[in-house]
Amino acid sequence: NAANRDEMFNDCLYNVDSICLLSKQQINRMLLRFLGIPWVILETDRCSVREIKEGDVETLYRVFCRTPCGKTAPEEDEYEDGLYADPLREEAYTRDYIRYQYRFFEYGIWVVVDKETKHIIGRAGLSNREGYDDLELGYAIAPGYRGKGYAFEVCEGIIGYARDYMKLERLNAFAGPDNTASKGLLKKIGFEYIRDVNEKNRRLEMYVKQLGLKNPEIRK
Repeated sequence: NAANRDEMFNDCLYNVDSICLLSKQQINRMLLRFLGIPWVILETDRCSVREIKEGDVETLYRVFCRTPCGKTAPEEDEYEDGLYADPLREEAYTRDYIRYQYRFFEYGIWVVVDKETKHIIGRAGLSNREGYDDLELGYAIAPGYRGKGYAFEVCEGIIGYARDYMKLERLNAFAGPDNTASKGLLKKIGFEYIRDVNEKNRRLEMYVKQLGLKNPEIRK
């Protein structure tokens, strides 16, 4: 209001002119953010997609470890999905990600949970790639769950969330030229190959999916 319009509210999570302008979902999410409870982003037939929490880090190492974890020295273990070799570094990164990415942007990479077993089976979500205007769809499903339609199911759900809740016009996606599984999935969910790009001395194929507008300009 006019009485405190010039005040600083650096510690506030949200500033709104009137709570009457907010939906029930928005109010509920604000409360969850205040309490530090991860948001459930969406649900599919078999999966729940939610924000990561610090306690998930240990599980992610078990899910994505390429070698029998604990059988070798930690620095010799190999992990998929870009986990740091040092768990303490991954935990610190996760704390910052929750605090800055989720809190400020309200989107990011989330964990995928099997609704029947309650086990984390992967990660998926939306991210920013430097040099590109549009958000990028990414996913990584645990080896034991691949080839069973989970990636398709979750990516379809995220596309719907990006279109209907976030009101995005398009999404990018990238795949290695030899990653036939990912390229096949991207085509199946409606992504169109645009061109090859060079990212950090690695050749990738760029794909784009339009989320509603007809023949919009393709952005870099």
